[in-house]
Amino acid sequence: ADLATAKSLLASLAGAQGQVGHLISQCQINVMERDNGEAPCGSVSRQPNPSTAVKVWLNGRAHVLETDLLHHDDFVVYQLSVSRREPERIGRLAQRLLEIETYRNLAYLAVPMLHTLGPQVGELDRAIDKIAEESTSDLSPEHEARILSSLTGLSAQLQSIGSKAEFRFSAAIAYARIVEERLDELREERIEGHQRLSVAVQRRLRPNIRSCIALQARIDRVSHRVSNI
Repeated sequence: ADLATAKSLLASLAGAQGQVGHLISQCQINVMERDNGEAPCGSVSRQPNPSTAVKVWLNGRAHVLETDLLHHDDFVVYQLSVSRREPERIGRLAQRLLEIETYRNLAYLAVPMLHTLGPQVGELDRAIDKIAEESTSDLSPEHEARILSSLTGLSAQLQSIGSKAEFRFSAAIAYARIVEERLDELREERIEGHQRLSVAVQRRLRPNIRSCIALQARIDRVSHRVSNI
């Protein structure tokens, strides 16, 4: 019933996206009580994948968190087993989990731009190589004019690409930092045989952020080359 209610709410929001914006993430947090002692042996997924399964102690072994960061019925599911009722602490924990899920998805918005701009920058770099090679020989005034026109066009393209990339990549880096801060605030303790949430999240997020930083650096280098020819 709770899942049906959540889906109904999201459906109503989706129908009004013109007013509320785009859906970034869907997250379901199941909170249940457990007996003190060992961590419960239940799993979010019926067929847990060792590469994605997460299970950790939280808050000094007061709670156990499980997830696989995969979508189940369109939701990323977190299962939180608590040893005692502490509404305020559990509420803060749920808020951190929601923020981790939201901001990591916001950081991933840079991935499509990586795939789009990467090849474009490569083409521009090769065009500059060709112009640089031509510039080493004696040129007629007409040829010099054509090279200057080409450089002006390349510079304009790089400026457009650079402005798009700087905005999106800077945002992705900022979102990734928030994710890292929220993960640190969880104060995870590893459960033998399972990976920590921070490890699972950063394993997927950090390569994308490094790619953003690398592509931005390449755009800056190519722009510098254009100005030096």
